[in-house]
Amino acid sequence: MRILRIGLWLCVGVLLLPTDEEARTRLLKHANDTIDWMQTFCERNETICSNAEHARVAVRNQAEKAIVAAGAVIGNAARRIVAGAGERAGDGSPSDAAAPRDARTLREAPSREGLRPLERGTVKGDGRAPSWRG
Repeated sequence: MRILRIGLWLCVGVLLLPTDEEARTRLLKHANDTIDWMQTFCERNETICSNAEHARVAVRNQAEKAIVAAGAVIGNAARRIVAGAGERAGDGSPSDAAAPRDARTLREAPSREGLRPLERGTVKGDGRAPSWRG
C-alpha cells in the first residue's frame, strides 16, 4: 500500500512539472537561486548563526550531563534491585532481621483496615447517556 501511495504522489509531481522549455528553464533557475540563498544564509546573518551555534553547544552539553545523571540513577537502582534480590535469595547477603525496619515494611502487604468498599452506581438518571444523542 505504501508503494502505491508513493507512486501516486510521484505521478502527481511529474504531472505538475511544466511542459514547455521556457517554463522548465525558469523553474530550474528559481530552484538554483533558492539553493544558493539557503547556502549563503550564514554569510548574510553571522550573528544569528553564531548564536545558534552557541545554543547548540549549550544544549549538547546539557544533554550529555543528563545522560550521565540518568546512567548514575539507573546504575544505583540496578544495584539496589540486585541487593534486594540477594536478601531474598539467602545467599549470604544481609538477612531480613538485619535489614532496617523501613525496608522490611516495604515488603509487607498493606493493611486494609479503615478502607471503605468501592461505591458503585454513582452515575444516575440521564447522566448515563450523552446529551448529543437523541
